[in-house]
Amino acid sequence: MAEKYNKLLSEGKEIEIIFISSDRDESSALTYFSGMPWKMFAFSEREKKASLSKLFDVQGIPTLVLLKSNGKVITTEGREAIMTVEFDKLDHYEEYKRQEQERIAQEVAAMPNTVKHPKHEHELVKELCPYGGGSYGCDLCGDGGSGWSYRCAACNFDAHPHCANEKESV
Repeated sequence: MAEKYNKLLSEGKEIEIIFISSDRDESSALTYFSGMPWKMFAFSEREKKASLSKLFDVQGIPTLVLLKSNGKVITTEGREAIMTVEFDKLDHYEEYKRQEQERIAQEVAAMPNTVKHPKHEHELVKELCPYGGGSYGCDLCGDGGSGWSYRCAACNFDAHPHCANEKESV
């Protein structure tokens, strides 16, 4: 994220990130912040931090909220947005995300409901990840995934749909 931030600044993009720590003490917050190129909200402002967390419905850390200059929320999935969408299109991130989810759902719908992969002994069943498309680790390639997976309930094995349907699938 720091690399992306510095690149955007070097391109003359108007962006600012302000780190608001959820650490238990200031020393831990400063240690964590030490490698970050952006600004830090005063750790002593715990009431304001709590108000901001409530305002933006922060459910976990890290959370990156993207705001327009007028304070309007673009998204509370800022890290994903900045890493996946061109800077000049960030205002439309939620629409991009919706279209991408539709595209993936159509792609996955065309895949078989079950597959047998040579690198796993049991049948894998296509399913939406828990909590509306939560994340998982693909046991075939080792990368993370979210949304849909092929899963083995017998042994907690997960695979990206494209990994489970590779040419080596039987």
